[in-house]
Amino acid sequence: EMFVFAIPEHRIMSIKYKERIVWDKESRLDCVFGSMNGNGETIYEVVETYEQWKEEEEEKKRAKIMKQKELTDQIRVLLGEELFSSLKDMSKNIQEKSAVSTISNQDIITYVNVALGLFRKADMPMKQDMGS
Repeated sequence: EMFVFAIPEHRIMSIKYKERIVWDKESRLDCVFGSMNGNGETIYEVVETYEQWKEEEEEKKRAKIMKQKELTDQIRVLLGEELFSSLKDMSKNIQEKSAVSTISNQDIITYVNVALGLFRKADMPMKQDMGS
């Protein structure tokens, strides 16, 4: 007798070619055979156009990083260095906590309320300057 050890097909969630997902059970993506949501693209096209796809993905990442930097700079200007530093520390702490355990709804509510408090505190001098 010969035994074959294999992964049962129903357990496969997704398949990648290098860094690109070419088959995904949940989203019904199929760029292997070109059926379902693969828009007719088969693994042959994926392999042939992989470098172009990768460059486009890297450009998307660079654009996303630039947007995040712009937003961070806007928040820094709005809050000022001291309050921005507090927000940054809070964000770091909640991210570290989420890496090792589940964050409770109360943790999230507390984070949002304190963050809103920082923005209100930053806004108060602006309103006073405007005569409000």
